[in-house]
Amino acid sequence: DGFAAAASSVAFVGDWNLPTGTYPNMTINTIVENSTVTVSGYNFTKNDNYTVYMGAIGTQGVGGVYAGDKATDASGTFTDTFNIPASLAGHSQIAIRMVSKNTVYYTYNWFFNSTNP
Repeated sequence: DGFAAAASSVAFVGDWNLPTGTYPNMTINTIVENSTVTVSGYNFTKNDNYTVYMGAIGTQGVGGVYAGDKATDASGTFTDTFNIPASLAGHSQIAIRMVSKNTVYYTYNWFFNSTNP
């Protein structure tokens, strides 16, 4: 049956194991004040899906506002741009967090909410 075939092909999509001592990381590349942030990720679990949250500084993005999803590919690296939620417009600093939907992995960072570079 087609559903069973689809389910079995999806079951082993990701390579969700990282070497011991390796964790996902992200760097902040560019910010357009109150609009977008572009980040680069590396050491992410491969072929996985991450949820992106943004929140007040000091929260590490925990309990933050949903800001999108990011699917990783077989490289475990990416560069992508996310919209800054309207509720965070005007905040001088913003935390961003990415949480795997399939593993225990997550990463967070923060940025000044001012256009750079």
